Amino acid sequence: MAESSEQQDEVRADWAESDLHVAFALAIRVRRARRGLSQDALAHGAGLHRNYVGAIERAEINPSLLTISRITRGLNVPLADLLAETDGHLADPNTLVHQRAKWLKRRRHRLTRRAAAVVSEQAARSDDGK
Repeated sequence: MAESSEQQDEVRADWAESDLHVAFALAIRVRRARRGLSQDALAHGAGLHRNYVGAIERAEINPSLLTISRITRGLNVPLADLLAETDGHLADPNTLVHQRAKWLKRRRHRLTRRAAAVVSEQAARSDDGK
């Protein structure tokens, strides 16, 4: 069944929003790497948890303006510079596609490992019950 024009517009809007998240995440990661900071060091400088910074860098969450301000403080860069870098990444769709593919591959690998662990655990329980 073909998608309606309205559905296609919604998908395009979702991807555009997603592109912005990916470009912003990439800008943070690039800036952090240029400064030689670990996620932990950035999180400490920004007053955030390391896992939260990681989720932002993977574009899994949409940070608030306050959080973005904390990140710029932790990176010691003006907000305008971080947004300009984000805009630069948005202008290069190949970079965004490559970054998405990288994250999806890593996520698929992580999910496969978790599924294998669950199957192994269930097998062990089944053996204990015999």
